[in-house]
Amino acid sequence: DIVIPQMTFALRMLQSVRYCPVTDLFLERSFGVEAQISNAALAMRSIAFNGCEDTCHVSVANISQLLDLNAILLPSEDYQLFELITGTPPYFDLAAGASPFDDVRTQCAFECRGGIELYIQVAAARLAKTSSARFVVCQTALAIKRTEKAAIANGFTISKRWDVFGREGKKTPLFCVFVMQWEKSDSNQKVVDLYVRKRCGCHSAEYNEVMRMVGRPVGVCNCEEVTIHSDK
Repeated sequence: DIVIPQMTFALRMLQSVRYCPVTDLFLERSFGVEAQISNAALAMRSIAFNGCEDTCHVSVANISQLLDLNAILLPSEDYQLFELITGTPPYFDLAAGASPFDDVRTQCAFECRGGIELYIQVAAARLAKTSSARFVVCQTALAIKRTEKAAIANGFTISKRWDVFGREGKKTPLFCVFVMQWEKSDSNQKVVDLYVRKRCGCHSAEYNEVMRMVGRPVGVCNCEEVTIHSDK
């Protein structure tokens, strides 16, 4: 299994070794911050399995500690600001529903240590003040306005938003991926719809392209398209 830390921080590379298609940057090193010890251990196991110990590191900490630029949480004091930051905040307020019996899952899904506002605030404190620097974060589609408000409050412009739908024909996305930057974009926010599956149930071409970008297996659709008149 691959475990993604709460937030990851990446530096631009001097030599082209590791390429990030989201930001069009070559990255030198990346650091993850994860509050749960068990998840941090799984993330380090994934890093070791992929042979990335020299370029990737995960620290066990609460991301709110990163608001203090003097906090010694990262492997080197030389690394304080980053060209690329990613975040995977929990989606739900603690009062939004019943928590899972598993405490690890509860802390992943519910805002036990803060929500999207905290993640954007931390990114604003740690993102390099360059035109190419980006903060990429996913969030439930129920919190689009909330995310936009927090981005503006911290000086960010949302240059692109990916709305991810489970299947063609669905009206509401499952979640959204926001790309934020410092400089104002020349045009309005670009919204891209990504459908994971076609109406026939097979993975869409767009989803397969995303899988290719991250080195995952790509599905093949041999089905005939089926017309669906209702999604109920």
